[in-house]
Amino acid sequence: MSFGASLKRERELRGITLDEIARETKISTRMLACIDSDRFDQLPQGIFGRSFVRSYACYLGIDEQKAVQEFLLATESISSAESSLALSGGQRMFTFSPPEKGIPRTSLRQKILAGIAILLVSLAIFCFVEFQSWRDQEDLNVPRELRSVQLAGSQQNAAVSCNPLEPSNLSDSLTMAANQQGIVRVLGELTPQKSNPSAVLSKLVLRIKARASVWVAVSVNKTTLFSGLLGSQEMKSFSLQQPLKVSLSNPKRVEISVNNQLFEKLDNSGELKTIVVSAENYLQFLKVVE
Repeated sequence: MSFGASLKRERELRGITLDEIARETKISTRMLACIDSDRFDQLPQGIFGRSFVRSYACYLGIDEQKAVQEFLLATESISSAESSLALSGGQRMFTFSPPEKGIPRTSLRQKILAGIAILLVSLAIFCFVEFQSWRDQEDLNVPRELRSVQLAGSQQNAAVSCNPLEPSNLSDSLTMAANQQGIVRVLGELTPQKSNPSAVLSKLVLRIKARASVWVAVSVNKTTLFSGLLGSQEMKSFSLQQPLKVSLSNPKRVEISVNNQLFEKLDNSGELKTIVVSAENYLQFLKVVE
């Protein structure tokens, strides 16, 4: 049984289709069909052809190295057979037959361009597979409880950039401007209009400062305001106009405050903790001054 027929038999015994392998390995169905039918001359030469066979064998769950060795033996035997057939033809292999009129010949330049195109496509596939492997490895470093929050944050990252109360540098003076709630920003202070009760809530700003690298997720209702890694001494600020859900991978590594009033240490266990902070309950988290 030939190499391609052997792989095809293993695939059919497992009930796996070429389309399924193509979706997972990003190798075209046509290339996989060429492997099944031993048409190795249609595959990219060198490392890319071996990479296709390795990915095929890996998906089937068989020995990848052994499959690659058998593939190399199969290609060598085919090349030897073609060489023997060419030599047996004697001088006929050097015979030149001019093309018939009206039938154009494929130029050498077109063949070279086609080879370069196949090489670029194969390289792109290889880079994509390596990038996916790197992303999978990075995901292992993210706390499991924060993965779903991080995914939601990546889909709603516009909410973070549009947060009007998240300054890039808290020491800078705020520019004087009036917003729709009647809030006036003057030299870093928020002065509400007396006629607007909701402006009082806008003065409350929750700040999260990282003592060391830590994963933080902050959301309002079902909208994620921030989800990601805070570096050492990095700070994020959020308005308490609405209750905030705060998730921390390690509470010991953060310092939380509302209008510069520090919170007590949330937890000393160093494990994931989630709290809900609002304008009504933030006082219960404050540090007691003796």
